[in-house]
Amino acid sequence: MGNREDAEDVVSEVFRRVFRKIATYDSSHPFVPWLYRIALHESFSLLRRRRAQTRRFAPLPLREPASECRIERNASFSELAMRARAILRELPADQERAIRMHDMENVPAALLSRSLEIPLPTLKSRLRRARRAIRVRLENPFSQRLPRS
Repeated sequence: MGNREDAEDVVSEVFRRVFRKIATYDSSHPFVPWLYRIALHESFSLLRRRRAQTRRFAPLPLREPASECRIERNASFSELAMRARAILRELPADQERAIRMHDMENVPAALLSRSLEIPLPTLKSRLRRARRAIRVRLENPFSQRLPRS
């Protein structure tokens, strides 16, 4: 989610939803993928709301003063991380979701494919396309668009 407060908001909303929707749960199916799907929907719902707010109100980020030594040491990593996050936001939603959940949240591919209700080969294909697009943009920062997959 990017920060602790957003993650806490999502967790509390997931528990509220589970409490309200537990009657609709089909006990013939595993519980964890059902719960995970609710968490996934809530996470992306919050990210969509944040993205919409950011587009409307994009203030300059506040930065705390830092020593010149620390800036030099972390500048290249910070720049690369910022570029990667920006590129990630430009990916198609299905690829962004796959990368975030599998590569950043360490969700196993088999569980993620069940939660997203897509075949495992489809998930792996999305991951490959997303990684390739990110790599191409990071290697060529002046390219305007992500490659077509």
